Amino acid sequence: PSNRRKGIAGLLFNKLMTECASVLPSSFSLYLEVEETNRGAIEFYEGFGLKRVHKKPKFYTNGHAAVIMQCDSNDITYDKPWQDFKIFDN
Repeated sequence: PSNRRKGIAGLLFNKLMTECASVLPSSFSLYLEVEETNRGAIEFYEGFGLKRVHKKPKFYTNGHAAVIMQCDSNDITYDKPWQDFKIFDN
């Protein structure tokens, strides 16, 4: 919890997208599931260009649905300036 909201997830996701773009065909799609109540994660992925495309009811053991998010490689925004984020306290 002490390292939340410091850009670490953004750095990791940015690295993942960069690596995918370098090894996958020039056109690919990314899909992922997010618990529907996890607004922070949904907004995070929307910031990278993913869109909500489907919902799986009762996907998780707690009974919550999963929001399926998708983005084509041409629509992914993976060049955000994450280096400006403060990662760790000094």
